Amino acid sequence: MNASTAGTEHAGPFATPGLRVLLLGSTGFVGCRVAASLLAAGGIRLVTMSRRTLEPPPFPHATTLVGDLRDPGAVANALHGVDVVINAASYVGRDAALAREVNVTGTRNLLAGCRSLGIRRVIQLSTTSVYGSGLHRGITEDGAGYHPQSAASAGRAVAEAEVLDFGGTVVRPNLVFGIGDRWVIPGIVRMMRAGRWPGDGSARLSMIDVGALGRILASLALSDPLPGRAFHAAASGPTGVTELLAAVERELGTPRPRFEAGSEAPEAKAALKAEGFSPHQVELVTQDHWYSVKALRAALPQVDLGPRLPDAGTWRAYRDAGL
Repeated sequence: MNASTAGTEHAGPFATPGLRVLLLGSTGFVGCRVAASLLAAGGIRLVTMSRRTLEPPPFPHATTLVGDLRDPGAVANALHGVDVVINAASYVGRDAALAREVNVTGTRNLLAGCRSLGIRRVIQLSTTSVYGSGLHRGITEDGAGYHPQSAASAGRAVAEAEVLDFGGTVVRPNLVFGIGDRWVIPGIVRMMRAGRWPGDGSARLSMIDVGALGRILASLALSDPLPGRAFHAAASGPTGVTELLAAVERELGTPRPRFEAGSEAPEAKAALKAEGFSPHQVELVTQDHWYSVKALRAALPQVDLGPRLPDAGTWRAYRDAGL
């Protein structure tokens, strides 16, 4: 894994005025926060690409092109005149063929276009799920190999490896929460409703607010290049499972489940499997999965990494969404 974090260099302000940034995945959960952060910074020309015409345009001050990441011609057209690319587009479902088309072929189309036009700066949104299963306790970006457990994560592992080989920058969040989240807190609620939780609640998890993740990606685009580097993206300290479940109970009214460790754990896992959760999904929130963010803090000392749990407004949004 070419993700060296050696050195103490940090990303300073990128000096080029009128920087032209292509953002892929701009209407997604993370991508729309990246766009907001870029536009708030001012002084840049933002270009986005959508698979269909959007009315009204989501970003009136951006140039929005119609195209698909899987179409080399559309990608090449979007890249003309671009200085920096942020790829926040990905497929996270279970269709293996679609995962490869979007996550692998799409990224290869992007890198081929960049090579052809001499664009050297690519920032790729990835995931810590590329590491796969196991206990992850404060590991660094080059502290584990690629062992993905799903087709989507396998495709993202291939994609990020090729971005790193190209000289791009990779960002790996773990659990991302925030307004519009359909997976993390909603999934935790579903698991809690099963009434049984494998383990004793002592596991710790890396989590990040989606707004903070958007700021991180935008800041990397607006700062000096950090080629061939990978960064974990998370709040400064891990969140304990007991703390997380207590917050969900307090804010959303979901009763805390019974912790079942030792000989009882297999039965608790079986109960969650019956609710539709894979063994890997259960492991992600019942065993230690926390990651060092020292490299990110050194590279972007000016960026707020956000809270470890949702704030009051975000909890309210979850309640309004029916949780």
